[in-house]
Amino acid sequence: MNATASAANEPFQLFKRAGSAKWWVRFSVKGQGQIRLSLATDDEAQARRKAQEQWFEANYRAKQGITAVGKNFAQVAEEFIEQVEREAERGERTKDQGQRFPALIRRYFIPFFGNRPVDAITDKDVYRYQEWRKSYWTTGPGKDIQFIEYKRGGKMLRRPVGDMRRLSSLSSQRSEAVVLRQLFRQAARWGHIKQSSIPEVDAPKVPPSARPSFDYEEFQRLSEISLKRLADTDVNGHVRRDRTVLHCFMMIAVFTGMRPTELKRLCWGNLRGYRETRQRPIGERDITIRAHGKGKSREFIPQQGCIPWFDMLWQLWIEAQGVEPTDDDAVFAGEDGKRIGTFRKGL
Repeated sequence: MNATASAANEPFQLFKRAGSAKWWVRFSVKGQGQIRLSLATDDEAQARRKAQEQWFEANYRAKQGITAVGKNFAQVAEEFIEQVEREAERGERTKDQGQRFPALIRRYFIPFFGNRPVDAITDKDVYRYQEWRKSYWTTGPGKDIQFIEYKRGGKMLRRPVGDMRRLSSLSSQRSEAVVLRQLFRQAARWGHIKQSSIPEVDAPKVPPSARPSFDYEEFQRLSEISLKRLADTDVNGHVRRDRTVLHCFMMIAVFTGMRPTELKRLCWGNLRGYRETRQRPIGERDITIRAHGKGKSREFIPQQGCIPWFDMLWQLWIEAQGVEPTDDDAVFAGEDGKRIGTFRKGL
């Protein structure tokens, strides 16, 4: 580190690192310690002007109650990602959030806000981002993307963009707005922006859309027909097994309220408490289901009426495979042990 020719009455000191021609500045800010910044110039006069600007700005920021040296959005976003991942590891956030939030932030937030100072982002900037995001996959940066890469089990995988090639839904806009709002609030807690300067992030209201459902008489008729199909003696064992799995699918759907996507993704490890209580009477077997849908997950306690149908599927697996299923095996599986993709043909 080379000595400097800074004047004795200056509140900062210019210096050069060994082997570099560029000037740096160092000074102290009360309560925030020593600050060192590159001035990106080898001209001493220009460096002194820049150093003075940096010193004034740092002290002004400190008086405002924020960090002396500002950070850009990308830096703060990566800090937030690290915190989210730590919280997910500690169980303070769901594992789904620990995986989904970083991917969301790096795909949409950072590319748009990038190196912009986080304390300079305004309501207008957020509005422009939300408009940009709506058409990301149709006319925006995502229109030319063919595959989405993601990490699972330590391996990098990719999948086709598929049905993402559309305007973002109100539900997606709302959930993403919640994450962006959390990021700005955390930036304020860290002192990167003032609490009063947090930009407004509007979350659009999602109108209720009632899903079509069976009434009691319709479901009773469906169940009766399904049971008659199981009793049909003119079909072979393979067909009867397929019909049994479909019947279990319908009964479990009724007694859990799970969506089709959640049901098809269900693994035995998602039934917490099921394996350990299999030998108990049904009335003593309370289980918790961890369901995974389209990018979201939830945890709930189902009605006990679903348990006998899980038992039947468990037994079918053992008859076909000769061993008990593992936690990673699909609940709704064919004789070959592979996950069943659709019941459309059976229905």
